[in-house]
Amino acid sequence: MNTSSILLGVVAALVVACSSNETPVDSGAPDAASDAPAQDAASETGADGGCSGGTITVYNFDDWCTVSLYGAATSVSSTYEACVPYGNSATIVVGPASAAYELGPTPFVRISHLEVPDGSLPGKVVGDGGLGSTSTVIVGVSTTDGCVLVCCPFADGTGCDSSFSGYTSFLAECPP
Repeated sequence: MNTSSILLGVVAALVVACSSNETPVDSGAPDAASDAPAQDAASETGADGGCSGGTITVYNFDDWCTVSLYGAATSVSSTYEACVPYGNSATIVVGPASAAYELGPTPFVRISHLEVPDGSLPGKVVGDGGLGSTSTVIVGVSTTDGCVLVCCPFADGTGCDSSFSGYTSFLAECPP
């Protein structure tokens, strides 16, 4: 049997397995595939590959925070985005990226073009503000894209201001 025959057999087995007419049993427990909200831009895209709602973009100054947006995995990247259906809300969770940083008094530097419920800022804090702590804000998406700036200062409280290189251009990423 040659490699082509083996590959054809594997593909045929996968097609048969994927075309089963059995209805899966729902145990009632949430699972990522069926019960959770769409968690990234790819899962909310239309036929043209675009977002069928509003895109929320979170800018993370110098990657000093961990960010989780709309229930997706935590990331330390400088830009994080998700598509959220209009009229829905999204949870944004931030925390210090390492022991060198802290949440500080205002990890959510700016929230623009998104609805923020009264009293939800500076965010619901869990922990002592150090590594492993989080601050959570829920934002609503009405009819447009929005953005959020987050910054977790150094453990001594410095760092999230214009005295640091790049902070002014960071602020320009998400105009008020």
